[in-house]
Amino acid sequence: GKQSDNFYAEMVFKSLSAELKGKPGKSQSSAEIVQKWLDKNKLSDAGLVIKNGSGLFDANRVSTHSITELLRFMWRDTSVQSEFVAQFAIGGVDGTLAKRFRTWKSSRAIRAKTGTLDDVIALSGYVLSPSGKGPIAFSIIFNKVTGKGGAARVAADKLVEAIAKDRWRATN
Repeated sequence: GKQSDNFYAEMVFKSLSAELKGKPGKSQSSAEIVQKWLDKNKLSDAGLVIKNGSGLFDANRVSTHSITELLRFMWRDTSVQSEFVAQFAIGGVDGTLAKRFRTWKSSRAIRAKTGTLDDVIALSGYVLSPSGKGPIAFSIIFNKVTGKGGAARVAADKLVEAIAKDRWRATN
């Protein structure tokens, strides 16, 4: 969620198999459950690999296309939309985006989840639009990042801000 707590993410992930297959919850069983759900909803693509729920394991593989399709699917499912979106950090307001997207703080237009590994920087979420317009779902992943990833973060932020500016142009 907003604070990017990988331990909680892994425990929620394992609870899937604990609930559906009995205790103890296991990552492999949960990965199978998630994969079946993705397949059933036509959200899986070639190369997708799920090994754990925290995203810290370098054997996980996901594309920006599959993430964006999942974001679109979750937005359209009104039974989960509000709770799903509420888990994303709000640009300039809270979580891992409290110090990013500060110019969008008042509109609360940017909702996203960050991701960081040793050589990967990711940002995925929504640019919410003025009333009457649907959101823009986005996913940006930089691989083989060296150093602390500052340049990748700046580039991702610039792209998301360009989307937001375009979306909000008529209202500002």
